[in-house]
Amino acid sequence: MEPRRLVTEQSGRDGKLGYRAFAPRTPGDRPMLVVVHGDSRRSGQQFRSFLPAAMKHQFALVAPHFDEARFTGYQRLAGASSPFSALDAWHELLDGLAAGEGLDTSRVDLFGFAGGAQFAHRAALVSPHRVHRLVVASAGWYTWLDPAQSFPYGLASTAPGAPEPDVREFLALPVLVLAGEHDVHRDNKLRTSQRIDRRQGTNRLVRALAWTDHLEESARNHDLPALVRFDLLEECRQSFRDTVASAGLIERVVDFLRPTPSPELAEAST
Repeated sequence: MEPRRLVTEQSGRDGKLGYRAFAPRTPGDRPMLVVVHGDSRRSGQQFRSFLPAAMKHQFALVAPHFDEARFTGYQRLAGASSPFSALDAWHELLDGLAAGEGLDTSRVDLFGFAGGAQFAHRAALVSPHRVHRLVVASAGWYTWLDPAQSFPYGLASTAPGAPEPDVREFLALPVLVLAGEHDVHRDNKLRTSQRIDRRQGTNRLVRALAWTDHLEESARNHDLPALVRFDLLEECRQSFRDTVASAGLIERVVDFLRPTPSPELAEAST
């Protein structure tokens, strides 16, 4: 087997979005998984947690780093320069990896944890053509597929040049929603307001369940099959480290996202 390749770039170099990326050196197309960090911005921890699975199953792995100075509002796709600069930087990163590393970034599997889960589902809403499958874990709150509510609460936007959500294409994506069994506390990182509490619930677990119900209902209203699924992270609160160690987060994500390998790929990974 040819040696594998590890590509890294520090956050903020040359004004670009920082990232860590792994790509197998085996020939042929490989699926890509993009993992988006939470509010603590520990992109390296997420990358290292998923790396053994990427090496075993030979999929490309990318962990962008949205630094706080330029991307304070990355959870809502925003940044310092525009309301959608985090989204634009993500697209530029994927385009750059395709051009510079020869990776297939046309449609990627997308995972986000906490604040990263907020970014992931909103990026998928406005760019479903770029997403293959979606996993969101421990999001604080969600965007509803409601054209009457302003973004990021709903789909209406008054920002100049705002991307247009494609609800039908988004609902055609397989989605896995994850939340911790004990993630029922209203800590200082949880966005709270009467508007959100009334529609989504008062904690992350209830909000994840409500959003899952909402996607199922939205699919029915569009005469589409519901491709959303909810799984409980047993004995866990909102901690990436705990969900990995105690609830098998990496295995759950990979099992949902990883396609059945070809005989050649299965033999190469053993």
